[in-house]
Amino acid sequence: MPRVNLNDLQIGMVTAGDVHDRNGRLLLTAETELTDTHLRAFKTWGIFDVDIVGDGEDDALSDNDFETINDPLKQEETEKMKAHFYHTDLEHPFIKSLFQLCVDKKVHSKSAE
Repeated sequence: MPRVNLNDLQIGMVTAGDVHDRNGRLLLTAETELTDTHLRAFKTWGIFDVDIVGDGEDDALSDNDFETINDPLKQEETEKMKAHFYHTDLEHPFIKSLFQLCVDKKVHSKSAE
């Protein structure tokens, strides 16, 4: 599910997840086809980007991808990092990105040693 910038959203795109404002208030539910009214509301409520259903590959790792990592060091650090993220939703876009950044930083620091 690609995250699409507000300026690139188009009428007819379908949301991949719920859309919330900065305070966590639900503005739009998942699987909603965007209209002009939705796009204007996003601007009003300060929404900068939205997860959109798409045919592209997601850059962040899904739970199934963790087992298919070819780099042994990255695989090892991924498994270790899962313990730190045990009580989180690894499918949440922010958490996925944060998880991946943490793994990459660990791998980079170990590679530099």
